[in-house]
This record gives sequence, structure tokens and C-alpha cells, in this order.
Amino acid sequence: MRQALARDLNAPAALEAVDSWAKQAQQSAAAGSRQDQALVRDALDALLGVGL
Repeated sequence: MRQALARDLNAPAALEAVDSWAKQAQQSAAAGSRQDQALVRDALDALLGVGL
């Protein structure tokens, strides 16, 4: 996500990175650790202004 935003604020690519993470988390036995979920939630809020 940060790399996409560093490339001229490429928000669509940043959201694709989040979608990719979410798909991988759903396919695993667990839906990502609580720490991973908190990290993504905080990053979305701080970098894209998306509050979850």
C-alpha cells in the first residue's frame, strides 16, 4: 500500500494491495491475526483516510 501511494498517490493500486491481503487472509485457516487486522485498519485510516 505504501509503495503504491509513494508512486504519485496511486490510490487504486493501494486498494488493490488491501484487497489482495484480505483475499489471502480469508483463504487461510484464520482471517489474519488480530495484530495484522489492526495494522491494516490503522494503515487504511492513516494513509487513505478510510476508517473501519
